[in-house]
Amino acid sequence: MRFGVLILLALILSSCGKSDLTPLNSVNSSNNISKQPIETNTTEEKEPIVQGENKLEINQVSYTKNNVNIFYPEIVQFDDSQRKKELNDLLKNEALQAVDYFGGREKGAEININYVAKWTGSQLLSIQYVGLGYAKGAAYPNNILFTTNLDVENGRKIKLKDMFTIDDRFVNLLKAGKYIPYDPTLDVESQAKDEISKISNTDWIAYLTNADEVSDDNELKIFSYFTNDSLGISISVPHVLGDHVEFEINYQDLKDNIVKANGVWNVLLPNTAN
Repeated sequence: MRFGVLILLALILSSCGKSDLTPLNSVNSSNNISKQPIETNTTEEKEPIVQGENKLEINQVSYTKNNVNIFYPEIVQFDDSQRKKELNDLLKNEALQAVDYFGGREKGAEININYVAKWTGSQLLSIQYVGLGYAKGAAYPNNILFTTNLDVENGRKIKLKDMFTIDDRFVNLLKAGKYIPYDPTLDVESQAKDEISKISNTDWIAYLTNADEVSDDNELKIFSYFTNDSLGISISVPHVLGDHVEFEINYQDLKDNIVKANGVWNVLLPNTAN
């Protein structure tokens, strides 16, 4: 299909030259994990809104090795110390999986990733990672976006299929979703929607079922995140369109597709979940 061909073309082009990549900050290239403030954000984001639950306090942790710099969150205060450790291990492992997923261990590769907390609450933690990376000899850096969503109460990762019934209705809502540019100077809404519309609903259902997997099974690098009123979905697109594109869908529009048995809905959409 044309969409897949464009992605393949973009990947081929990315191996044709080299581009400099400005690191997020001046972290040394030693192998360490440390807690430290960050000076430069990859995107501006308002403080996440939490309704009907206590906000989780998180701290920033940095991982640095060779040309890989990743910042990810760590839960600071939590009543259950064992659960806190399990959640923090999950956050760390999810963040560091990106090193392999985006080719960070290849010789000469460089990756710089920061995060935005989209929702921080006592039952749900939704983290969006944004950054840049390039392979040695690449013509330009590639824009990176992935996410991690955690069911805090049960200490597990949440995937899109855990929260929604993915069917034709869901796909149609995605196709009509609100375009969210990650860069204010980038507006590719019409082009991205044109590409998305060329994929059949049947194929979309298959792609979305594998969303939030940090593996080759997630062919279109689809990742979800949660805000106070909307589901966000990120999809990989050709480099000329920015490498990834995001759309948001209001929870009220999705209420017929939510998996009500998932207790996270008690905070995201309490009136509908009950």
